[in-house]
Amino acid sequence: MKKLIVFILLALLLISCVSYKNIYSKLEGEDKKYFYLLLYEVPSKRIKQVLSYKKHKKRYVVNKILKEESRKKGMPLQRYKAKKLEKIRRANMRYGQYEKGIFTDRGRILIKYGYPESKKNKIKKNNEYVIWSYPEYNVDFEFKKLSSGEYKLINTVDELL
Repeated sequence: MKKLIVFILLALLLISCVSYKNIYSKLEGEDKKYFYLLLYEVPSKRIKQVLSYKKHKKRYVVNKILKEESRKKGMPLQRYKAKKLEKIRRANMRYGQYEKGIFTDRGRILIKYGYPESKKNKIKKNNEYVIWSYPEYNVDFEFKKLSSGEYKLINTVDELL
């Protein structure tokens, strides 16, 4: 039963990522920046809806969402935006071997949760794993290294991933 639940959660994760990729592939200019700022903070359907608005309404709604997110994180809006864009840049640089780093499992976790407080490597049944720990969220994320060199998230706890 537990394996079935994990499989379903991973399937939902994959579907969610595909939705974000589909939206991203059609974007240009300012809409890409809005996409980056909203990525993994709101569901892909909501991003698609917001990006379909006319220019002024779009800017207003994006800023409203970002103000709320920055308030939740306890930081000024401009600092929140700068940190988010920096995490996106880092994810793309570090984790984008075969696709944009923002769409990889490690990139998604980095963008959503920031840098882990600790990383542990382990080998289990001839497979390499890395565990990222986030004590402030009371969660660990475990990634399995694939033969391609990419790392696949094997546990998930967040519906926006």
